[in-house]
Amino acid sequence: MKKFTLLNACFTCCLLYFSLHPLLAQSPSVISGPACIDASAGNVTYTLITNSNSTTYGYRWYTKGDIEIVSTNGNKVTIRSVNKRTGGQPGYAKGRLFVSHRNVDSDPCGPFLAQLDIYKEFNLRARAGGVTIIGPACVAPGDTAAYSIDPVLSRNLDDEIGLDHYKWSFPTDWQPYYYSGDSTSVTLIAGSSTVNGVSAEVGKCNFGNADKRISLGLFQKAAKPQFVQKPQCLATDVRTVTVSVRHVAGVSYRWSKPSNWTIAKSGVVNNENFITLNIDGNPGQIIVEAGVPGSGKCPSDTASFTLTRSLGADCYIGGEACVDAQNRGVRTYTLVNAPLNSAFHWTLPAGWTFANADTTAQTVQVLPGTGGGVIGASVRGTNCGPNVKTLTVQQKPGRPATIAGADCLTPNTTGNVYSVEPVAGATGYSWSLSGSLTSPSTLVNGGNSITVSIGAAGGTLSVTANNGNCAGLSQTKTVNLAPVEPASISISKTCINRGMPDEVTFSVSNPVAGQTYEWRPVYPSSAAQLPAWTIKPGTPANAASVTYLTNGVSGPSSSPYNYSVEARALNNCGTSGYVSSPAVRLLGAGVITMTPSQMMTEDANGEPYQYGESFSATSIAGATYQWFVNGSLVTTATASVSTGGPNGNVVYVYGNTPGTVRVEVNLNGCKTRIEKTSAYASATSARMATSQAGTEDLSRQVSVYPNPSSSEFTLTLPSFKSQAQVALKTLQGRTVFRTAVGQQKSKLAPGKLTTGVYLLQVTLDGKTVTKKVQIQK
Repeated sequence: MKKFTLLNACFTCCLLYFSLHPLLAQSPSVISGPACIDASAGNVTYTLITNSNSTTYGYRWYTKGDIEIVSTNGNKVTIRSVNKRTGGQPGYAKGRLFVSHRNVDSDPCGPFLAQLDIYKEFNLRARAGGVTIIGPACVAPGDTAAYSIDPVLSRNLDDEIGLDHYKWSFPTDWQPYYYSGDSTSVTLIAGSSTVNGVSAEVGKCNFGNADKRISLGLFQKAAKPQFVQKPQCLATDVRTVTVSVRHVAGVSYRWSKPSNWTIAKSGVVNNENFITLNIDGNPGQIIVEAGVPGSGKCPSDTASFTLTRSLGADCYIGGEACVDAQNRGVRTYTLVNAPLNSAFHWTLPAGWTFANADTTAQTVQVLPGTGGGVIGASVRGTNCGPNVKTLTVQQKPGRPATIAGADCLTPNTTGNVYSVEPVAGATGYSWSLSGSLTSPSTLVNGGNSITVSIGAAGGTLSVTANNGNCAGLSQTKTVNLAPVEPASISISKTCINRGMPDEVTFSVSNPVAGQTYEWRPVYPSSAAQLPAWTIKPGTPANAASVTYLTNGVSGPSSSPYNYSVEARALNNCGTSGYVSSPAVRLLGAGVITMTPSQMMTEDANGEPYQYGESFSATSIAGATYQWFVNGSLVTTATASVSTGGPNGNVVYVYGNTPGTVRVEVNLNGCKTRIEKTSAYASATSARMATSQAGTEDLSRQVSVYPNPSSSEFTLTLPSFKSQAQVALKTLQGRTVFRTAVGQQKSKLAPGKLTTGVYLLQVTLDGKTVTKKVQIQK
């Protein structure tokens, strides 16, 4: 408090001195610098602009409010924003900067020269934790609502330099009722509009900046809804209900219902908001919430009622109406489609008793008596309307004994008689037929025997003994047909692959329901058919259609080889004879051979050596060939492998690494696979490596370009003594171009060549270098 009093005294002294000092006769002085500074930023420098040229006076700088001096230098001062209460940043409140002359000899205060009010730029919305407007967001027209905001600009009130400003905005039809002294709070009388809500702009330096405006959205409240149409009770078979409330302009309504009810229609008719629901047979609560559109934050006012239910036409007693006289155990009866969460009153026939303690539940258990009667059920404690359901129960006859008659019949026969022994207490017998069984006899409440006709399939007979409309347990008999022999067998393909997996599907042309089939392959007599065919996994072995895996069968190379299958029908009545399928030929692409051949060239000494191997498969018109080297399909020519021949029936393999070569020949959808091993003699490879060792340096000095080329090459050689011999060969070793060159750089024009890879041999002073070149048209 003493420090504050002394500072004020100093300012008072300076102000008095300002009024008396002779320098006041000079032109007024001005502090130059920004009036708005960042509340959280660093230092800002201000300059005193004055006409005084006195050298006997210095300058004295002072501050009030949320700023402090960092340094001074004559007529310049550097300040920063600071919170005077905490000593740190940010300092949001206004500050004032003062400057006066100082007589260094005798006057510690000096005349007052100038002052500058400094305001702050900041964004309270970006401050940690945020700054919000405190006040109600949900209001009704005519309500009085108070709003306030953090008084960050009012905390230096005691500095007596005035305050920075708060600017409030609100809907145009709202009226201000009261402002606090520092404008940090305002009381408003609400109108009907909520557009743009209530907002506050804090600090004059921040006015007009939407990004720094603090806002509170406004929403309109609604009154409690009033029911106009509200049915209290409906029967369980009524499946729609309409409910409505008095509609208020500007208010919307949201309905809640049991989850298993659905909305059929909703809207506003005759100034009433209504909803039509599809409902089940249970009671349920209907709730309506009133609110104003867009006011999702406002609590809704609600009204509700519970719709109760009476027993409707769809409600009935479920359970045995016919009770087995030979089995008087516990029976269960349920009031089906009855309203849930209700209590019920049950009545039983004379001599019948309850087996469970809860006789008011929707489901009860009872012990039957010796006779029939009526079971009744009603809802307790409701006056909704018709409320009683009944079920008449009777004693039922016993199950008929075994049905007498043939188990197996010839297809399409008539006059087959089936019967049962008479059952005590039965007044008639009811028969049912399935499959191809038919009968001219009376089937319902007829006699204890029946004449049956059978068609092209089997079927079942069932019979029950009746006591009026009360039927006992049924007796059933299955009637089968003698197995129907397959008329023919179709095949999915007429030829199968040779030397590689394949599959063939065989199907019975006249499958019969209820029959199974036994299949077996018929192999050629030669033992060369191994390995044996197997049924494809997942294919039922006894179905009317079966798929066999041929498992890469082979056969004699001299002629096609025929396979087939046989099938017969089976059922409970026996088996049919076997029927053979058409022949499936092990044809493939015919008789195929694959012949390896060495590909030779000469070393530097003119000695031949093997640089690759070709494999030729039998050329067959119309066939396609796929080559695989070490398991990889050959698709394009590379430095390691290429294909050729009149129709792709040759493959060329280069290098000295042994491997496997496989060809798959496809003719008319059937394939033949042959596989051989490519194995160079290790001695040949070693000799080749030895021979080539001496030419490695020369090979690096010989170049040919462009490579690939469409027609011509340029050959560059090191210096040499005698003419260089140049030969261009195919990968099969055939020479297609030969010349001698006497210059270190020469053009080579081999003439017309087909696209492919070639070997360019250059012999220079007794040493031979081989380069691969490519012709690409």
